[in-house]
Formats: sequence, structure tokens, C-alpha cells
Amino acid sequence: MTQHEKAFKNSVFYNSVTKVKEFMFNDREKTIALADRPQVGAPNFLLALGLCCYTEYWGRLITGIATGKGKECFNTFFDRLGHQYVEVRDNKDEIYRNVRCGLAHSYEDETTRLSQQHHRQL
Repeated sequence: MTQHEKAFKNSVFYNSVTKVKEFMFNDREKTIALADRPQVGAPNFLLALGLCCYTEYWGRLITGIATGKGKECFNTFFDRLGHQYVEVRDNKDEIYRNVRCGLAHSYEDETTRLSQQHHRQL
């Protein structure tokens, strides 16, 4: 364990971050488990969106950036996932825009369209 890890473990933030991590991992595992239930199926789109949001969240913790600079935060943690992820970003630097933002905004557009369609039918 590094000196930074020891200091973090003794910080006032450790328990909160650990709870968030447990929530994220449990949520992910429950979602993936739905794939084994064909009558329900896994919400793959929401899982992918959640993982992108989690990536940005962990990047915020690493960088200490509370608001703004979402792409920087996302990329910081994305690169820590391994050299394969760095290579993906090196080849296609628009992972944040195309994947994270693309998922978020296409979901938003679809739910907005469905909501408007529903209201017109009322």
C-alpha cells in the first residue's frame, strides 16, 4: 500500500467513497445478472451509460475537480483502466464525446421523444 493509499484510508472521505464503490459494483453486478433472465434481459444501454458516468465520477475523485471539465475527468480515469484504454483514446480521442456524451444525449433524446409522444396521446 502506497503512502497516498494509507493517507486516504485514514481520511474522512474513505467510508463514503467505499460505500459509493460498493453501490456501483453491486448495481453493475445486478444489471449483468439480468442477462441470465431472458424474460427480463439486461438493460445494456443503461449499464453502458452508468459505466461512463462512473468513469467520470472516479476521474473527479482522482483530479479533485468537483464541477466542470467532464472530459478531463473521464479521460483521467479511462486511461487508468489499462494500456489498451490509453491506446483506444490515442487512436480515437473522441471517446468522451462519442461514447459518454453520445450515450447520455441519445438516451435523453429518446426519452424526451417518448414523453412528448405520450403527452400528445393524452
